[in-house]
Amino acid sequence: MAKYDEYDSALKQKIANGCDTLNALTGNTELKKLAEPHRTPGRWGIGTPYFRIVDRRLQALRKKGELIYQDKRWSVAI
Repeated sequence: MAKYDEYDSALKQKIANGCDTLNALTGNTELKKLAEPHRTPGRWGIGTPYFRIVDRRLQALRKKGELIYQDKRWSVAI
């Protein structure tokens, strides 16, 4: 099992259920809880912001062909 498999699965599930904008995804409490282990300490002890983790995974899944970004909304590729 890869490092982000559980997070990616939850992210795709949220998108499939209609939570399809970056603001909606970054505000989701379940995704925040799953992102906690992936936060790295920053310069002042503040971890990586949640929206950065969501954005990284969205872009990685888009590059793999699993997600599509169109008309300012994310969708799961069929």
